[in-house]
Amino acid sequence: MENNLDEKYLEDLVLHIAQSISSYPDAARIETKKDERGILFIIHLSRGEEGKMIGREAVTINAIRHIVTCAGIERKIVAHVVVYSYRSVNWKYENRNVRDRDIYN
Repeated sequence: MENNLDEKYLEDLVLHIAQSISSYPDAARIETKKDERGILFIIHLSRGEEGKMIGREAVTINAIRHIVTCAGIERKIVAHVVVYSYRSVNWKYENRNVRDRDIYN
């Protein structure tokens, strides 16, 4: 039970950060995928907001990842964060050699 609360805390943390950065906070949502490697939080934004969330030279998304990783370590949870991009989804399906583990990097 406590672990579910910790996962919910991390999801709320990611959502709060995403809504704070986004120009359209109501459109931000978080998709969660869980497996043996940990929890993957996928940030969904309105179209065109991905660049703002990633930031110049990926500074913003790396800072978000660092915050979530530290919060996860405190709760003994391995957490990963990615930004959903409509372009990357199209690319993924066009290039069949992309492995599932590539989304964790």
